[in-house]
Amino acid sequence: MTVHSKKAAKRRRRTVSEKEATIQSVLRALPVTVGIGLLLLFITAALLMQTSDPDRYHTVAGYGLIYVTAFCGAFVAVHFNGRHTPLLCGVLEGVFWLTLITATGFCLPSSLKNDTSLAVSLLTHALVLPVSILGALAASAQRKGRHRHRR
Repeated sequence: MTVHSKKAAKRRRRTVSEKEATIQSVLRALPVTVGIGLLLLFITAALLMQTSDPDRYHTVAGYGLIYVTAFCGAFVAVHFNGRHTPLLCGVLEGVFWLTLITATGFCLPSSLKNDTSLAVSLLTHALVLPVSILGALAASAQRKGRHRHRR
């Protein structure tokens, strides 16, 4: 290939738009987020089994896990995206987790479902989106060069 044809090939390459890059980074962050969520789930289950009544705290622990996992997922997605478009990364992560929670709720038998009121259930599910946006904004607010210079 000549120098001219290499330059022409570079110009012809398809550039990825900012939205496509954001979606790709969110999709790359999903397996990492699911891994973090599973690790936290096992740790929380082990801690709950150490209590005298594990059933007493399982609902609160479950919602806490959802929020922490959504926060971490948005954080990781923004880092994969190079700290560009944090709001979009947070919204996409939040929508993913809301979809996952809703789909899982349809698959569970009625004996395993939480017996809270509809308003409380909607409120706890609606908090996932702001938490994931907070995670994305926290990732974008970090400074890169905060290292101390040694003398």
